[in-house]
Amino acid sequence: MANTFFIPVEVYSRDFLPRLCLAVFLAHKRFRVVFGHKWFVQTTALKCAESGDVFLNDHAWREKGFEFLSELKMRKVVVVSIEEEGPLDYFEYRMQLVMRQTHLGIQNFDFWMAWGQRDYEGLQPFSSCKQIINLGTPRTSMWGEFGRKLFQNPALAAEGKSIENFILVASNFWRTNSISSLNFQQDLVERFGPAFHNLFEADMLNSVNNEEEKANIDNITQAIRTILESTDFNVIYRPYPSEKHVLITDKWILKHSRFKVNRQLFSLPLVLASNAVIHTGSSIGTEAAFSGTPSISLIDFGSEFGNTTELTSHAISYRPKSRSELLELLTLSKHTLNSNFEHLIKSSGSQQFFYDFVSFFRKNSATCHGVRLNSISSSKRRLIYDFVTKLRRGEMYKHDLNKRPHLGSKRVGNLVKAISETFGFSYENLEMTFIDRDTYLIERIKS
Repeated sequence: MANTFFIPVEVYSRDFLPRLCLAVFLAHKRFRVVFGHKWFVQTTALKCAESGDVFLNDHAWREKGFEFLSELKMRKVVVVSIEEEGPLDYFEYRMQLVMRQTHLGIQNFDFWMAWGQRDYEGLQPFSSCKQIINLGTPRTSMWGEFGRKLFQNPALAAEGKSIENFILVASNFWRTNSISSLNFQQDLVERFGPAFHNLFEADMLNSVNNEEEKANIDNITQAIRTILESTDFNVIYRPYPSEKHVLITDKWILKHSRFKVNRQLFSLPLVLASNAVIHTGSSIGTEAAFSGTPSISLIDFGSEFGNTTELTSHAISYRPKSRSELLELLTLSKHTLNSNFEHLIKSSGSQQFFYDFVSFFRKNSATCHGVRLNSISSSKRRLIYDFVTKLRRGEMYKHDLNKRPHLGSKRVGNLVKAISETFGFSYENLEMTFIDRDTYLIERIKS
């Protein structure tokens, strides 16, 4: 069988838990796994990966900045791609592929993991049928029964619900508030040129006078007021990661005893524990709908300047037009998924994805060999990393911590234990070898 899987994590809040579940399952099935921080997994793969190993990449393959993938391919490392966010953005997935220029690089991958039948069919014009694996993804496997079972584990009590009987309100005010965000968007324009302007209106670069964003803030404020005034529900407000300061300015709401702001790293436990999820175009809305939690989009609620883009999360959610319709939806006990959307996701909320994934790659066998970890000590490499990023690339270091905050060995170990127990495996059979910050070699040491 393929001996070593390299599983990097780009965004911890979105990918860390699902990919760690995959890593732990693979380790219990006698694969070696290098898992963790994107930079350090890539570095380890360049130093250690050999023919037959598997590198799990994100969606992108561009000539600049992805030379390491070409190097891995030359060594006959199997490179597998997975689009962790695109299917949750625009409802027309083919358009999303073209927008991200993903379609230009699909042929470079050995395999591409589709989320479900829609993606599987949408990818066909850009690749061969043999390349596309229609198994679902690690992320979608947690949307439902498997995720709820995982977060019931005592070791994950801190990740689960901290309040009873609540409505989760998720913002997506990602372009509003900071000079750094504005500079980042301007950098995208410089890198991708007119195409970026054509795909996204120029007023996106105005972080102060964006009417659509203001309207979404107003809609969320009205919805929260409606809940607090007319129901007994608590409200947990989940700001978008780049929302440094809560953009809701209604003092009555901010001082209300049933209103809480939650910035914990993982949002899925809140989605699964909530009575309903309210959003203005967030992927959390899609997670909720497929998990069975009522998902409510405010696209048709309140201000006429609200987000009118047909995102998947809008299409799949309930869409109230008034306060009375919103209150009626809050009485629902479960989200009823329109049959038109069932083909979007495969193996949602099920452990079946992990078994199908292992079965597929066992058919692509390779010669087993050892793992040669970096000869430079972890502590020395850590000092080099801190020196280079803090002193020479300070902004990059801050950006890295924003996307990949340090978790520590104890917390990761607790997660690995909880995941093992959820699968029905013994945690004692695994060994975790520290490589670098939040990066580990995970392997089975006992029969």
